[in-house]
Amino acid sequence: PGDPDVLKITEADLPEIKDHELLIQVEAFGINRPDVLQRMGLYPMPKGVTPIPGLEVAGIVVAKGSAVSLFNIGDEVCALTNG
Repeated sequence: PGDPDVLKITEADLPEIKDHELLIQVEAFGINRPDVLQRMGLYPMPKGVTPIPGLEVAGIVVAKGSAVSLFNIGDEVCALTNG
């Protein structure tokens, strides 16, 4: 939490996806009001979600869980994440 200057670009480990999840190589993301409130320490992130800000993403599917049937590797997607 803090002022906007606390935001930094860093690298993180790839998450392990669950059976009903996709892994998206993010090409673009949006920082919106909930992200700003979380950065300010005024809106706690839900338990069990990534600490990476950016609720809205667009990119390419690079992996999918075993129960995913509507998407394929290489599909271009946009998504609202659970964080």
